[in-house]
Amino acid sequence: LNLFYKKWIMEEDDELNWLAYETNKITADVTTLYNNIKFEQERLSDFTHVSSDWLWETDELGKLTYCSESMAKSLSIDPFNKPYLFDVPELNDLSNLKRCLKLSTDFSRCEETIKIGEKTYHMLFQALARFSNGKFIGFRGTSINISDLKVAQLQLETLNANLEHTVADRTADLKQSMEQLQATQEQLIESEKLAALGGLVAGVAHEVNTPLGISVTAASVIRDVSAELTSAFSNQTLTSTQFSQLMEQLNEGNSMLEQNLNRAAKLIKDFKQTAVDQVSEVRTLFNVKEVLDSLMSSLHSETRRVPVVPVVSGNAAIVMNSLPGVLTQIVTNLVMNSINHAFDNLDKPMISIRFHQSDSDIVLEYTDNGTGVENALHQKIFEPFFTSKRGKGGSGLGLNLVFNLLKQKLSGDLQFESEPGQGVKFTLIIPKDLPLSIENTPTE
Repeated sequence: LNLFYKKWIMEEDDELNWLAYETNKITADVTTLYNNIKFEQERLSDFTHVSSDWLWETDELGKLTYCSESMAKSLSIDPFNKPYLFDVPELNDLSNLKRCLKLSTDFSRCEETIKIGEKTYHMLFQALARFSNGKFIGFRGTSINISDLKVAQLQLETLNANLEHTVADRTADLKQSMEQLQATQEQLIESEKLAALGGLVAGVAHEVNTPLGISVTAASVIRDVSAELTSAFSNQTLTSTQFSQLMEQLNEGNSMLEQNLNRAAKLIKDFKQTAVDQVSEVRTLFNVKEVLDSLMSSLHSETRRVPVVPVVSGNAAIVMNSLPGVLTQIVTNLVMNSINHAFDNLDKPMISIRFHQSDSDIVLEYTDNGTGVENALHQKIFEPFFTSKRGKGGSGLGLNLVFNLLKQKLSGDLQFESEPGQGVKFTLIIPKDLPLSIENTPTE
């Protein structure tokens, strides 16, 4: 071999050796790339074979150019003679899929119902449109069997529908129970009102007995003195000294009779006013101090059992346009609460009722110096049927009635303060003029 550049060709690092080296390197790279591609193909083939999803590919005319083994097996497609997609009998009537494929663009969530043999399947189709040089050349897509999902969805819808009916039925039952409970509570509240009024009647009757008894005694004395005076005058034995003595006795008797009859009349008047107030809920203009003073007079038979004398203080000119009956019910329950719970073994019991006007509100502060209430019970005392005297005549409705009447009837607010051994303080904040929207609100 005679070459022109012999000395360079025969050197160790000549062009042939370099070319051989590069060729071997390229061969190695191609071999590695081939092995990688083969591995990826095998992996994709494995995934395709084990997947229950259908994998498919069409050309621009809709002819199947590829379908996975599971799709071919399910639809009996010849892998060597692939038909047009919609020539497959099971796929011929899929209107949603036809509409999606006609658009020649990507699509997803195309649901179809397919009947294969005796079974019906819910399938979800989705695909990517393929383009080459801007020209549409077909689709690559998948089809997923969502039959189990559809069954679960139907079961969930049925469960939700049943749940809605169940909730509606339970709500109706609960509403009926609440209405019954409300009616029962209203009956108990009315019973509590009547019980309080009954106690007031008994107390006033007892109070009236004393002045009436004294009046009967005074009338008897007047009758006897009058008879003695008449007899002495008729017999002409009446002396000036005897006349003076008899007239003095008559004056004392008349004075005693007048005082006690007036006392009885005042008791009855106060009771009538309090009783009328407590059984009626008529909006009226009233003097706050007069109403409270009359109430304390009517409650004397109860307060003297302690004994305690409630002190009412405030501007005597303050008037309210509200429900005096509701106010007296509230204060009565506060007084009875103090009498029944506050003054066990207390030497000098005290009840104070002070009121004043603050802007458009009347602020009434009720305090006693009784045993007080521990902090943990501050909210519980207003709950219905909560009482510390269960089995001893306590109904547990007194302060609950106070709360409900104040909130619902007088549109007021209530603040409560107490420490064990330091008594209680109820602060009632009541609109001076009752809002018209509140006047006829039922008590719950």
